Amino acid sequence: MSFAIGTGAPAAAPARIAQFQWLKTEKLGDAALHYGMEEKSGGQLVLQASVIRGALAANFITPQRDFQSLPNLLSIARSYSEKCPEATRNKK
Repeated sequence: MSFAIGTGAPAAAPARIAQFQWLKTEKLGDAALHYGMEEKSGGQLVLQASVIRGALAANFITPQRDFQSLPNLLSIARSYSEKCPEATRNKK
C-alpha cells in the first residue's frame, strides 16, 4: 500500500468518478473519505481511498483488487482521520 499526504489531487474523488468502476463516500467528522476501484491503463484495477480535509488530501492506494483487502484499506484511512487530525490542520 502506498500513502501520501499533501495539497495534490485526491486519488479518489467524485470529480474523477468516470475513472472508477465504483466510488463511495462517507463523512469522517470534518473530513470526507472517498474510496473506490479504479481501472488503470492496461486494465489493472486498484483500490484507492482519500481522506480530504480542506485543501489537503491523504491518499491510500493498494494494487489489491479483491474485496478482502478493502476493509484493511478503509481501516487505515479511517484510523488516519481519527489519529492524525492535527497533522492536516497544522499544514493549512
